[in-house]
Amino acid sequence: MPEVYIGVGSNINPEKNIPSALGLLKKETEICSTSTFYYTKALNNKDQADYCNGVWKISTSLPAYDLKFYVLREIESTLGRSRSKDPYASRPIDLDILLYGKEIINTDDLTIPDPDIYTRPFISIPLLEIAPDLMIPDTGEKVETIVIRMKDVQMKPAHRITNKIKKGIKNG
Repeated sequence: MPEVYIGVGSNINPEKNIPSALGLLKKETEICSTSTFYYTKALNNKDQADYCNGVWKISTSLPAYDLKFYVLREIESTLGRSRSKDPYASRPIDLDILLYGKEIINTDDLTIPDPDIYTRPFISIPLLEIAPDLMIPDTGEKVETIVIRMKDVQMKPAHRITNKIKKGIKNG
């Protein structure tokens, strides 16, 4: 099965919604590992609450499209996310496929690898933490190289959420 990395984020009650998303995802996939979660400022809307972001490595036999639209989007909906025209709107949970093995997918509704890996430290730094030798399939670039290029990284570890998630994975 492919190594799959899921970006996880929340700025509406993250201490409840992130562990809830983990519990729901565990019913559909195997959770292999988690990064540290970090608090970061909201992008393009400084009036929003800070986001809490991290990355999960999962194992699944589901195709990428099914994982995104029948598992991840269903979890988002269950936890109260409603999509609006504002791509930066606050959200109880945001689950994105960052990488799906070595697959490269570029359709109108699914892009893998996620291009935000190159620009958002709250994605690339957690990826580096759980997969230090990871290479991005479309460019062959190591995540470590991407992280080294990043400037002005402002992330604060979310220890309480990280510990809760690690316990949730450990307790199967």
